[in-house]
This record gives sequence, C-alpha cells and structure tokens, in this order.
Amino acid sequence: MNFSAGEMVDNCSDSTGAGNCTWAEPTGLVPSYPDITGWLQFSITTQFLLIFVIFFTNATVLVLVAYFKTLQNLENSFIVSMAVADGLLSVALIPGVDITLNPTRASNKYACLLLWCSIMFSSTASAFSLLALSLDRYLKIVYPLHHYMTSAWACGILAFVWSYTFITTFLLPFVGVNGIKDQSFVCFDFKDVFNIAHLQFQCYVNGLAPFLVMFVMYGKILAVVWEKLRAESDQIPAGAEGEEAGRGKKWLRRELKVIKKLTMVLGTTAAAWIPTTCMLLRQIYDPTYYPTFQTRVILSTLTYMNSAVNPLLYSLRLRPFREALSKICCRRCQGPTAVHPSGGSSTDPA
Repeated sequence: MNFSAGEMVDNCSDSTGAGNCTWAEPTGLVPSYPDITGWLQFSITTQFLLIFVIFFTNATVLVLVAYFKTLQNLENSFIVSMAVADGLLSVALIPGVDITLNPTRASNKYACLLLWCSIMFSSTASAFSLLALSLDRYLKIVYPLHHYMTSAWACGILAFVWSYTFITTFLLPFVGVNGIKDQSFVCFDFKDVFNIAHLQFQCYVNGLAPFLVMFVMYGKILAVVWEKLRAESDQIPAGAEGEEAGRGKKWLRRELKVIKKLTMVLGTTAAAWIPTTCMLLRQIYDPTYYPTFQTRVILSTLTYMNSAVNPLLYSLRLRPFREALSKICCRRCQGPTAVHPSGGSSTDPA
C-alpha cells in the first residue's frame, strides 16, 4: 500500500494582506501540520526524481528484452511483468504530484479514486509479479529435475495476476466499493476514500500475504541450498586438488551468491512494504491514530523506491542482462564501425 506525498488540502490563504500563508486542517478528521514547508518541498522533489528513475530503470529492462531475442525466455517473462508494473507506478505518480501542487483537485471523487487506484494497481501487480518470479525460482531450485513451469503455466499465471489485480484494486472502487459517501471526504485519508473491508483485504491479501509466501519459499530454498553445500563439502576430501575440487569451489561460490541475492530480496521487500502496511492497519483499527506528514513522506518514499531498485535486483544484476546492456553501451561509444586487431575496420554486426 502506498501513500502520496501530497497529504494536505490547500487551505492556504492570505487573510492579513501581509503575505502570511498558513496551513489549516480541511476537516475535523485530519489534524493540522505546522511548519511542513520543508517536508512538502522534499516530497515534491523526491516524487519528481522517482518518476524519472523508476521509468528509466524499468524501461531499460523492457528495451533489452525487446531488442535481444536471447532474453526472451520463460523466466524473463516474470521480470518483464514486474518491470511493466513498476513502470506504471511512475505514470501513476504524475497525478500525485499534480494534486500536491494543486490540492483543490483532490475534492473530485473520481480524480481521487484514479490517483489511489492507479498506485494500488501498479504496486499490487508488481508484488504479485515478484511472487510469480519467486515461485519460478523456487521450483527450479527445490525441484530441479521436474519441469513444473511451462509456457502455458507462465501465461496463465501472468493473466491471472493482471486480471485479479485490476478487479480488486481498480474496478471494485469505481463500481461503488469505496468509502466516499458525500462531497465532504478527505482524499488523503484512506478511511474516507476506501471501504474499510476492502482496505483490510488489500492490506492482508494483497500486501502481507505475498510477502509471507515469499518468506516461506525463500526459507525452503535456503534450507535446500544449505543441504547441498553440506553434501558437496562432505564429498570433497580435505586438501583435495584438481578438477573435482575446482568444480566444488565454483559451485560453492555460485550457491553463496544465490543466498546473498535471496537475502537482499527479503530485506528490500520487507523494508519497503511492511512499515507502510502496518501503519495503515494501525490507522484502520485505531481511530485516534493519525500518522504525521513526515512519517507518511518517509514511508511512501521507501515504497516508491522499491519500484526503482527492483530492476537492479532482479534483472540488471543477471549476467545476460548485463552483457546485453554492455553491448548497447559499447555500440554507442564505439559508433557504427569497430577497428579489428588486424588494422582493418568493418561494420559492427552486434
């Protein structure tokens, strides 16, 4: 669950004629936030930067997959799905920045729903695409001799992810499952905008559940990797030399990289999603609690940054993607021709 940085409704007015401008609470439900000018500027600047960073990193992944046929495989289909979802978040942030700069537009019911539903849709699609990618890796590591994930299964899973996400996060609020009863709603108060039962469903089923499932799968993966490491070390005698020992050390390094990557997966996902979800759950169950503007800015920034770093963790760190990216960069640096060691030159076919 994400929050826009624009948490305030603009009640800024110059009542003294001396240019003094103050922020007042729009309703009795939302407390006033004194002296937030610096945080508001930080929020707007951060959102502008994230729009470009999120779009650029995820667009890079999509361009590489479209340009190189070697990257168009089953596993990368889940990476593409996650890149599309994260890229859509950069588009969804644009109306968030617009409402931050022009808060009066937040009084429109459908504009408010479009803002939050777009962010929820892209974030949830990204989370479930990551879950599908994790499932694919789980099956490959835990059941390496079986081929559970086929092209048909992958297409079916992705079709379900996008259709389910669209219905639960976008369609339902627009057909009436929302909390907006009249024109006095507060767009930046989720309990005013969304139906409480639907909001709980989003937190538990679309928020915490995917993370818990991934936690269980990665725990099983780590257990399998650890057992393989122990078995490999027992098979290689102490002081062994030659090709067998070299293969064992190479395999050991590869598996240790897997453990490191899985730790990064859990760490970044937990840091991005759990604090924000817990804050929202507390706000749902505790009517007296309302998070400060600073808290929302920090947590929303962490959540949005997850969409920016996802390509770096799940695609651009992979060797095929790095090699494809280096080929494009080398071609741009060297130009259309490349000089061969013999001294001749020819058009670079890569």
